[in-house]
Amino acid sequence: MPEGKARLAFGVRGRLLAFFLLVSLVPLAVLTWLSTTRFQNTLMEWEFENAEVIVGRIDEELASTLSRNIEYALFLAEDHTLISPEVPPEEKSRVLAAFVKDHPLTLSASLTDASGIQIADSGKAVGEDKKRP
Repeated sequence: MPEGKARLAFGVRGRLLAFFLLVSLVPLAVLTWLSTTRFQNTLMEWEFENAEVIVGRIDEELASTLSRNIEYALFLAEDHTLISPEVPPEEKSRVLAAFVKDHPLTLSASLTDASGIQIADSGKAVGEDKKRP
C-alpha cells in the first residue's frame, strides 16, 4: 500500500476516532462534572440543615439542664436544715444525700462556706477544699 493511501486511511480513522471522542466522551465528562458539582452543593445544604437541627437540640438541652439546676439550687437554698448554722454537718450531709437520691440526674451535692471549704456533702466528703485554683 502506498504511503499516501496509508495516511489517508489513518486520517479517516483518526477523524472518526476524534469525532467519536467529541460526540461521546466530552458530553459525558461535562455531565459528570455538573452532577458532581450539584451533589456537592446538595450535600453541603443537607449538612447545614443538620447542623442547625443539632444546634437547636443542644440549645434546648442546655436550657433545660440550666433551668433544672437553678430550680434545685433555689430549692436547696430554702431548706432550713441547710441554711441554719446550728444544724450539725452530719445532718446537712444527710439532707444532701436524700436530695441526690430523689434526683437521679444529680450525681452529688455539697455545701461550702465562703472560703470554699465543704461544710456538708452528699458523699460524706466534708472538709475538702473546693476553691478553684
